[in-house]
Amino acid sequence: MDPNDFIHLLVEIRDVQREHLEEYRRVTKESLEMQRKATQEQFRLGRLYRRVVFLGAILLAAGIIMILLALGALGALGIFRFRGFELHRRLPSGSDKIPP
Repeated sequence: MDPNDFIHLLVEIRDVQREHLEEYRRVTKESLEMQRKATQEQFRLGRLYRRVVFLGAILLAAGIIMILLALGALGALGIFRFRGFELHRRLPSGSDKIPP
């Protein structure tokens, strides 16, 4: 093999390795950028999820409070009376029997 051919072959190998290294750097940089974007999106969605859960908890608490206030108002009007956890309707005749 001629020494010039050998040098030419080594130069070609070096050039291909440089191209390969540049492509590797480009792909790595692109991959890191995609990971950064995905991480930012996860944080953004996490904040949104916390807000939605917090708002749902507030609405649930408000609904429970409204139900309790409505039942309390009905009890104050004499329509219902409470015994423990059982809800009983008052009899209009004033009888002591409580219907099932």
